[in-house]
Amino acid sequence: MKNESVLGAFTEKLAGNKKLAFAVYAGLILTALVIFIMSGGFLSGKSDRSDEKDETAVSEPETTLETRLEAILSHISGVGKVRVMLTFKPLTEQAGTTQNPLLGAFADEEGESRNDPVRGAIIVCEGAGKPEINERVRNAVMTLLGLNPAEICVFPMQ
Repeated sequence: MKNESVLGAFTEKLAGNKKLAFAVYAGLILTALVIFIMSGGFLSGKSDRSDEKDETAVSEPETTLETRLEAILSHISGVGKVRVMLTFKPLTEQAGTTQNPLLGAFADEEGESRNDPVRGAIIVCEGAGKPEINERVRNAVMTLLGLNPAEICVFPMQ
């Protein structure tokens, strides 16, 4: 009963005071707009991006290789957290090249592996500020992916 009288009093004040009514309505609109933006409403109408494929997204074998490389590098003493980005040679550059047999070590659960030639790797890790950790990471990536030292960049993580 008391709630009805409070609500009634508020609506009477709202009807009598144009500035208060404007402030309440502006606050409601602003709140709705913030909720809409936070829910991803302006992102091309996509509310759940995990169900839809993005044409610019990295393919699953590339992501799997990067994820597995991150996992193994993070187990090296002193490395800490790791993020990896690999780039692959386009199909036009792959003609006449030999496939890297070391990439078979990253065969997925179905036994398929990513044998596209890797062009380069960027590794960001917590321990990369120390020269010996930086060298360990670089040697591991060179061994695994068959890359030259110039094709691997290792940076300290922020």
